[in-house]
Amino acid sequence: MENFLEQIEKNKITIIRTWISFPIVLDLIKNNSIDENLFIRRYAFALIEHFILVVKKDEKTEKNSAVIDFLKYLRKQNIKINELFLLFSTFKNSLIEFAFKSKLETAKLIEEIDFYFEKIFSVLLDIYSKSIAQIENALNKSVDIVDKYVIMSRTDINGVIISVSNAFCKISGYESYEMIGKTQEFFKHPDMKAEFFNEIKKTIQSGNMWQGEIKNLKKNGGFYWLKTTIHPNFDNDGNIISYDAINEDISFQKELKNQQDLLVEQSKSAALGEMISMIAHQWRQPLQAVSILIQKLPLLKELKGEISDEMLNDVVSQVSNQLDYMSKTIDDFRDYFIPNKKKEEVYIENVIN
Repeated sequence: MENFLEQIEKNKITIIRTWISFPIVLDLIKNNSIDENLFIRRYAFALIEHFILVVKKDEKTEKNSAVIDFLKYLRKQNIKINELFLLFSTFKNSLIEFAFKSKLETAKLIEEIDFYFEKIFSVLLDIYSKSIAQIENALNKSVDIVDKYVIMSRTDINGVIISVSNAFCKISGYESYEMIGKTQEFFKHPDMKAEFFNEIKKTIQSGNMWQGEIKNLKKNGGFYWLKTTIHPNFDNDGNIISYDAINEDISFQKELKNQQDLLVEQSKSAALGEMISMIAHQWRQPLQAVSILIQKLPLLKELKGEISDEMLNDVVSQVSNQLDYMSKTIDDFRDYFIPNKKKEEVYIENVIN
């Protein structure tokens, strides 16, 4: 074995070329988009070095960072367990083939190669399996989180619901079995017009994504608002096979906006009432003056028997002045409430005077 290891160290590139020339390895590289240059220059040499160290010094696999990186790279390329076995088996075969070509083969050497291969591969397989299990566990947790907190649904090409998340069930009040097999009409709120859903259908059937707000009915007769994104799913030939809807509950925002709009309207009404009250206050004095002037005429006639033209003109003039004042009061308040009016600089002294 010692002589064999010396030959391996001198002929690493030969062994690597033999390894990657196996049809199985070539197919794995091609089908899994493995970077051949990276595979050869970094990982293949690292694996040979690791084999030599394990044989010479009984190195432990999990301490070799380069080999661990190799496993991470293979996992990233979605190499399956059986493909990993084939990949390392061909590595062993390349070592055996090199032993034959170098005329170093003996039954004992082949037996030792098998022994060390099993020792190395069993540890690497255990590490790789645990990594996959961790990934699957993480994915399962992610799926559970999405199912619990994300309001999602999937429909077929005809708009029939084929799956819903638990979050969707919670907000709608329906169980999943009550929704599966139904269409959007099942949740349709009377406020949502048919033309609205026809536009959605037209958009997504053309292969485009649709975004907007939808008001749905709850099972208990209430309603909820969703900010919705619907996108089509395609097969390998580009045909639409289903639609996914991802939703955000915006019921609170809608209610808040309604309350704000109501407050604005109430504020407008209050402001209008206040303005009318101020106008009425400003009108009381001129109205009283007009009333007195009008009462003055019959009183004078009763006392003097007639009303002179001079007196009549004087009363008419005073009444006209009071009416002008009242009209100006309306204009002043109207100008005060005009939106986007121009600002002007004024002297406080003039205003007071």
